[in-house]
Amino acid sequence: MGLFSRLFSTNKRTKVAKALYEEIGEQRINIKSLLDEVRIKELWKKEYSGALGALTEAMQSCVWKKDKEHKYILANSIHCKYFFGFDATPECLQAILGKTDSELIQEYYRDKNIQNTFGNLCMTSDINAAYDKLPTHYLEAGVVGGQEVLLYCVKIPRFNSVGEFKGTLGIGWDFSNQSKFIITLLNRWIYDKKAMELHRSDKTFCYQVYPEDHQCQVFHHLCPYPQHRKDLLLDEMLG
Repeated sequence: MGLFSRLFSTNKRTKVAKALYEEIGEQRINIKSLLDEVRIKELWKKEYSGALGALTEAMQSCVWKKDKEHKYILANSIHCKYFFGFDATPECLQAILGKTDSELIQEYYRDKNIQNTFGNLCMTSDINAAYDKLPTHYLEAGVVGGQEVLLYCVKIPRFNSVGEFKGTLGIGWDFSNQSKFIITLLNRWIYDKKAMELHRSDKTFCYQVYPEDHQCQVFHHLCPYPQHRKDLLLDEMLG
């Protein structure tokens, strides 16, 4: 090979190497951009999750997520502690994953000879929310360990892109301390046809309620003492 031929071959290899280097450089920039985007998203998820956790704990809210078979995917620390007696969230998630309320209540209450009547109530409202296909509000009353418990829950059904049901999100509060007021309110709603009975037996019931006229102004959920229902509050105080 002559001198000029070797020079041409070297120049060609140099151009190829340069093009390859530039392409690698562009890929590095793209990869760095993708990694930065992933880091930002993960940071956002972490901060958002932390903010929601702090908010729901400040509101003393039980929060949970279930799959299409009404089996638990996750629950927040308040729900874990209040409903199942777990102090450690990771321990709770491991214990409740893939189980229904009825299975968990059987395992953590009835097998220990502790009464808990909420298993079927939870399933009843879960199924009703899936049927309605809209966020739905419930008052659920039952007995746990000899104590009467009144819960207020909002359940949000979730669907995939083709409209198939894939589970529910839920948030709930213990209204047992305000039970006298809530029962007065519920009786008024029943009379006004703003509550639908889903289940009722001795000291146990589940009602779907329609609190559009009785919501908190900020979070749009049922208030135990709504300011614009002073008549009912007065009824309770007068006994």
